[in-house]
Amino acid sequence: MSSETNPQEEEVPPTRKTQSQPTRETQSPPTLETSSSPTPHGNPVESSYKVATEEISLGSAEVSGNVSNLWGLSDKLDSWQVSSQPQDKVYFALQGNVFEAALTAIKTHLDANDGTVRGGWILTEVDHWDIERERIVVLTDCKIISVKYDFIHGIVEELKRITLDPAYDYTYGDFKYPNTYFYTRTGKGLRMEWDKSVQLGFFDRWNPMSSKSAYTIFCSHILVRKGYVQDTRLSIVNFMPEVERVLQEMQAKTQQQQPEGASNASPTPFEIKKADIVLDTRLGLSAMVHNQSSLGFSKKRGLVDW
Repeated sequence: MSSETNPQEEEVPPTRKTQSQPTRETQSPPTLETSSSPTPHGNPVESSYKVATEEISLGSAEVSGNVSNLWGLSDKLDSWQVSSQPQDKVYFALQGNVFEAALTAIKTHLDANDGTVRGGWILTEVDHWDIERERIVVLTDCKIISVKYDFIHGIVEELKRITLDPAYDYTYGDFKYPNTYFYTRTGKGLRMEWDKSVQLGFFDRWNPMSSKSAYTIFCSHILVRKGYVQDTRLSIVNFMPEVERVLQEMQAKTQQQQPEGASNASPTPFEIKKADIVLDTRLGLSAMVHNQSSLGFSKKRGLVDW
């Protein structure tokens, strides 16, 4: 389609942690603004709308992911949208050249501050309510860009830019639920936190639409987690080492830019921390209904597709 709307941009400038590296200026917490102008260099989150065409290649896969089957409810949530087609034909993200077209559309929204594109993936983003949503994730040499894309109409709906920095907190590991009663996910995820001082207040914590958290979580696409496909473009197992490599390159570049007289001792090469990712959801009932019904993914659902 050729329909276009003005991009909506959201800035997320995380506060930098103190480390032995050169200090940078502290940036303000996330704000939301509407604009079509280039995003300033920093930690932005941006939205936009558009159509598509081009390709990025990738590599590796993972299979995991069962959920609680409370009184058979999860089976019922799956059965209402059963299709006779193979699962990889039900989800629009894998139809024809849709993914390659989406990457081309996304590139039209990037600027010089976004850096050079290193690769693209179709992953799942998990919010503070444990609600999962399908996202195209573009990795550049300085940012991760999480894109909400309408695979049915070919429209870029939102871009969220997360500036990479070795000083921030990165964790890769299994999901852990200390308090939930209904829903748990298995498999691995990547959690990125850019400001540990940000604690959600009561109303934001219980507001599923809140975007004030200073972290984000990615995991493999549902097709990989349920074992329907093995596709490197859909796997967190492939995505994580690429992020780690970019952070190592950034660390080395920062070290080279240190002024004369500064310590020449080589820092330990950056590594993403390997540990459980704790999700502090209480009941998890809304997450179970939403996630088991795949409401966050574009797929064929019988008479109506969304």
